[in-house]
Formats: sequence, structure tokens, C-alpha cells
Amino acid sequence: MRNELMTAAICWEIGAKISVEFAYHAKDLFYFCPEANCLAEVVPAKINNAFFRALGSHAPGCANEKKKTTESPVPTTPIFRKSTVPPLPIPSHLGPIAMPRKGIRPSEAQMNALALRSRLAPLHHPGTFQEVVNAWCSMDGVSARQSHPLYIASQPQTYFDAFSPLSHVSEEGALNSDRKILYGNATVSDYNHSFYVTTKTRFKVGEKVLPIKIRVRSSDVLYPYLKDGQEVILFLHGLIPALGKYIEIQPTDAYSGMLITLRDFSSLAR
Repeated sequence: MRNELMTAAICWEIGAKISVEFAYHAKDLFYFCPEANCLAEVVPAKINNAFFRALGSHAPGCANEKKKTTESPVPTTPIFRKSTVPPLPIPSHLGPIAMPRKGIRPSEAQMNALALRSRLAPLHHPGTFQEVVNAWCSMDGVSARQSHPLYIASQPQTYFDAFSPLSHVSEEGALNSDRKILYGNATVSDYNHSFYVTTKTRFKVGEKVLPIKIRVRSSDVLYPYLKDGQEVILFLHGLIPALGKYIEIQPTDAYSGMLITLRDFSSLAR
């Protein structure tokens, strides 16, 4: 039988172990097998799913060496096996990883040193705002969030540090989410063919103390999943307009904006 698809390799220019999803969109960089006893040059490829394949062959005994397919005991009858699709890795970066220029081909000694340094290092994998929030919601407690790195705007953090409760932000007196993901409890209310998502936490704005109130119009993709009186968790990242009667947050790309989950962090659309 065949071994699992190779979905991680070391990128020389980035100097880290990276996901094949990133490599498939950066094919001109130099990638090699992370096994120190192998270091075979690999390239991203795709049949049904993306994977790394060796240009030549992996070293004998390498964990990524291609195994032979098991033959059927009946010569004319093939054995059908379910193909396994590996789960997407936990994003290490919110937004694209910076694309370096293609460098000079490394020596075997340089590749070996980088392979040893990267052996226990976390995988580099870019994620959208939705993917990062999904990863945070699925993590089992504080220790898991403290152990997974997350870069936001090139700033190294952990999932624990990068997510900041709105109640803490209110105490600090600055509503800033350019390098943080803000989250907090909110309530949904229905008024005049729109929903309004209002945070429990309030912020001092001049002489007033106001919540964040976000209008969700009937044309918004979230609208069908909301209902009056619903208790939700609101996630925000990027530019937050000045607080007033209400605000509307429109993401400029897949890496910012507003997300909402149920109170148990499960999807609205479950």
C-alpha cells in the first residue's frame, strides 16, 4: 500500500517547514524533504489533493519514501482503498506569508542544518480570518492556545495572546484590532428588516458609554442565520469605524471583518 501524501516540506528561502497549500502557490521556491537522512528536492503537485513529490527519489528508509501498492490476492481483481485526505493544518499566519525572492540553491550541509532546526518547529501555513477563528474555537482550552503560534501583521504571537476579550479592551480604553482579534458576548435584535448585533461590553466615547452595535442588512450572507434575541459571540479584526448609533463592517479581503458564532463557539449555520 502507498504511504500518506507528503503535505509538509522545508522551504529554503523562508527557512521553515511549510504546508503544501502554501507551496502550491509559490512553486518557484526551493523545497526539500524535512527528513535529515533524506533531504530530497521536492515540488508541489496536485492530482486530487495537493502533495509534495520528489524530483528523484527519497532516501531508502525515509518516512516519505513511496511505498509499493499492495497487490490483490486475486490477480484480476484490484483492491480498492479509500483515499485519505489529511486535515488542513492549523494556520500559523493570519493572511498571506511574505513571498521571498528565490535564493541560491543551498548546500547539503545548509539543508541538513535547517532540517534539524525545523524538526520540532511548527508548520508555517497561512489562513483566512474564518480559518483562524475556526482553529481557535476548536482548540481545547488555554494550554492548546498557548502552544500554537499565530502571526498577525508579521508580529509573532500565540493563539492565546492574539485573541483579546472585548472586556479587556474596554479596560485599556483603546478599541484597536489591527494586530489582535477581538471577541465578546453580543445579543441580536431585529428592527426594520435588519438585525443589530450589540456587544455586552461598552466603551467610553467622549462623554458617552456605548456598545459596539453592528447592522446586518437583509442582503448580508449572515442574515438568514440570525434571529431576534439570539446570544452570540462576535469576532472583529481590522479597521473598526468610530462608534455611534450603529456601524457596518465590510471586510476588504478574506483576512478581516466580522464573524459570529453561537455562544458555544459552534457555527451559526449548524
